Amino acid sequence: MRHDTKGRSKTDYCHSLFFGKAPSFHVKNFYATTSLLLIFFIGSAGVQNAAEPPPNERVQALTNTRATYCSAPRKPDGRVDTERLVSELIEAGANTYSFCIHNYATDWDDLHLILPRARQCGIRIWGSIVPPSESPPRLKAYAEPFRLDYKRWAVEFARLSLRETNLVAWSIDDFTHKLKTYTPEYVKDMLDAAREINPRLAFVPCCYFPAITKRFATNYCSLLDGILFPYRH
Repeated sequence: MRHDTKGRSKTDYCHSLFFGKAPSFHVKNFYATTSLLLIFFIGSAGVQNAAEPPPNERVQALTNTRATYCSAPRKPDGRVDTERLVSELIEAGANTYSFCIHNYATDWDDLHLILPRARQCGIRIWGSIVPPSESPPRLKAYAEPFRLDYKRWAVEFARLSLRETNLVAWSIDDFTHKLKTYTPEYVKDMLDAAREINPRLAFVPCCYFPAITKRFATNYCSLLDGILFPYRH
């Protein structure tokens, strides 16, 4: 899903994450316009590493998610206004926020500031990065600082989640648009590296209906802890 430099969606989508019944509140100042359905792969097939907890231990941190996505309020210098962000999340009744790392080179640094403040208020955080289709040369900005090195992102999210325990998940936007990049073998290597560091960090990529086929389920179901499922309404 593409966003301009102010965080507003360029599609007629609204970004809101939920599990079960959709939240009835309106997210003030988040420019909400796609709802994203969070689907869990609980008890999915596949061999688990002996040192790794069952998938439902990762899913526990995703259950009863009431969240908003992207469009963080910004200060004049472009940095995230953490206090305003947390205040708006509390006002909206959200218990989770998925932070997009993309349009600003300082987003990774801002994530480090958001996490402790959000934790003080009992708010869980997801980190969301972008695929090659939302990176140069097609778009102007990479997700900094690790760009298209998704294995490095996996490792760094896992390391950060050990220090900041409310970082409970990470995601790749438009994951199913680039399955030639995210092959099952690549995703397994990527997640093995992350789970060796923190086996409780969930991976919940954004996936679209046309790509969720029997073949996709066969190849990826045992790897993912859930999906963000966008739909128009």
